[in-house]
Amino acid sequence: MRLQRLSKIGIQRELRVAWFDFAHRLHLSGCAKVEAREQIYDFLDGAPGFESPPTAQSKKYIANVLIKSWINPDCDLVDLRDDAA
Repeated sequence: MRLQRLSKIGIQRELRVAWFDFAHRLHLSGCAKVEAREQIYDFLDGAPGFESPPTAQSKKYIANVLIKSWINPDCDLVDLRDDAA
């Protein structure tokens, strides 16, 4: 287990449940990390929660959170992800 993950939390913006639901569906479909990232980027272009299209930096940040939550979590979090699925 990475100790740094246990000693700090960084949230830079609001994250929508709909975005996590989308990533969850990608996980259930067996989507690989690279393909998931592309699909998340496309999804975010029209996703709820933005007044204007998100910047590339915003999409990268959000995609990283979604991928680490559903597609490619740390090894010690896989069971938690699977239980949630």
